Amino acid sequence: MNPMKRMLPALLLVAVTPLAGAGALDGEYRGRADGERHLDLSEHDDGQVSVTMSLDIPRTEGGRCRGEFVAHGLRDGRTITVEPATGKEACRIVIGVQAGQASISEQGEGCATLRDADCSFSGTLDRIRAR
Repeated sequence: MNPMKRMLPALLLVAVTPLAGAGALDGEYRGRADGERHLDLSEHDDGQVSVTMSLDIPRTEGGRCRGEFVAHGLRDGRTITVEPATGKEACRIVIGVQAGQASISEQGEGCATLRDADCSFSGTLDRIRAR
């Protein structure tokens, strides 16, 4: 057997392994479709991921819709789930990262305490900076 054919699987494994390692999702993400959404992800050695998110979206009747949170959660593959403290009902933010984008889904009535009532953290953001 050709020695290169035997080495190919090992070379592929070495090339792909850093993508799956710690910190592969680290960076800044930004969305501007309907305003400004900013997300910062920072993965720690213990498996925790620090998540900071803010939004600043224009309202149709004027003014701005704003919100922000800082939370820590765990990574499961390419998905991060955090439950920011709201002091009231539950709030769950699920972040899926794929191909340089982060898709954010907001779940729970408690999320309204983290932002103005007529906007949401949900949306798709583009990665603008890796760490």
